[in-house]
Amino acid sequence: MQGGIAFEFSQRKPDGGTFDWDNRAIFVLDLPEVGEFAVDQADPVSMCAVLASGQLHHLPSQLKFVHNVSRSDGTNMTKTFKVSPNSDDGTVEVNLKYASSDGSDTREMNVSMTEGNFHVIKTLMFAAIPSLSGWAMVLDPS
Repeated sequence: MQGGIAFEFSQRKPDGGTFDWDNRAIFVLDLPEVGEFAVDQADPVSMCAVLASGQLHHLPSQLKFVHNVSRSDGTNMTKTFKVSPNSDDGTVEVNLKYASSDGSDTREMNVSMTEGNFHVIKTLMFAAIPSLSGWAMVLDPS
């Protein structure tokens, strides 16, 4: 059995102080997707060097994951999770878009994060791979 990592997105409420978690959007990366997200695509062997360097140019030009989901009402939902570097200001843009096959439900949410925040998420995902794959007990049987 393999696990995954869920990203939850929520819009800020009009009052500006809280988020509308009742209408959140969720995207779950499965184990192969977590690996693709966490490991440098240019040179997977040098993950430690990538983390130590903190250079945005090690990020692929864009990561994109698309899931097609059947809903209980019979319609299909396409969820697209995209990660893109912004070399102009050194931020990373994360975008989640939902689109139902009948057009009744379309949502798009964007999160901008610093390069440092992105590398923290990437490092946590990399560290979670043994647990997600079921190998954690083999690596640390205590």
